[in-house]
Amino acid sequence: METFRSVGKAISMTSMVIVLGFSVFLTSDANAYRHLGFYMGIAVFTALAADYFVTPVLIMLTKPFKRN
Repeated sequence: METFRSVGKAISMTSMVIVLGFSVFLTSDANAYRHLGFYMGIAVFTALAADYFVTPVLIMLTKPFKRN
């Protein structure tokens, strides 16, 4: 969990920059591009939430870094 404390800010900043980049499509006149911007923003935000909440649980359950 120490890893998340050290790289958590970088993960969140990167995700926010990507969401802001896709949000530019929301100003488009074409519906397809507006939908792309909206759904990609949701997808990146969902991936960020999974990084913070699902990944630590999976690491604790599977213990992939356990030494023999």
